[in-house]
Amino acid sequence: MHGFVAIREKASTAEAGFALFRRGRVIEGSYDNGFRPDFIFGAPNSYRFQRVFGELHLEGFDVNFTKKGIQWDENLESFLRLLKDDISSKEFPLLQQAEQYRVRASEKEYKAAKKALDETADDFAKKAPQAVADVVNTLSVVSEPEQHELTKTEKTLHRDFEIRFNKINWKVSIELSYDPSLKELIEVGDSFIKNISKDDSERQIGIRLSHTHPFMVEFAGADTNKIEPILRIAAALGLSEVIAKDSYKFQGEVRRNFNELISNLSK
Repeated sequence: MHGFVAIREKASTAEAGFALFRRGRVIEGSYDNGFRPDFIFGAPNSYRFQRVFGELHLEGFDVNFTKKGIQWDENLESFLRLLKDDISSKEFPLLQQAEQYRVRASEKEYKAAKKALDETADDFAKKAPQAVADVVNTLSVVSEPEQHELTKTEKTLHRDFEIRFNKINWKVSIELSYDPSLKELIEVGDSFIKNISKDDSERQIGIRLSHTHPFMVEFAGADTNKIEPILRIAAALGLSEVIAKDSYKFQGEVRRNFNELISNLSK
């Protein structure tokens, strides 16, 4: 086999995929029906499914009886495995690049977001006065504890990672819960997942985003591509809050920490 594989600048479900040639003629993968095996391209909503394309010229393969496909016999699995290894190696990580490639929108597309801005501002103008009053009244009678343990639930997904900060090991657990009994969108506290002994040199931090909160149900649903950016913001905001509580200097500290963290995490 020889040919080329590349990444489309503009995603296209119709135009992505491989065209398979034999003796100079396209056998599989016409213009709007590219050869896209799941083993290489993944699910239809993945970035590589919509961006990877190329031409592959095959030698030593026969065509099937309709002459509209390659007669793979037992060779298809081996062929796909070798091809995937070749385009996802350290020297040529094309599949990984396709998943991570993002194109900056045009000025016209950015300005089209005016609708989202208007709808958000209109909604806030209508609901914010009462919402702010409710929050202020709650703050006047309830003082938040310095740090509390997150409510235990089995209906949660989590990943842990560690940070070394000010000579203290932080074990951070980022959680995505699907427990409808939890009412807050974002929670920050001691992780209830106790995998290490706690002493002065260790600290456990839990940051939880509720997958069943009305906000998530309305704006994200089960779409992984929509969940991930919200989860990243929640994680950065949670860490910003922890940092601010440790060294609180002024009211903008949390916002400053958040902006810095989200910028660093988005590089």
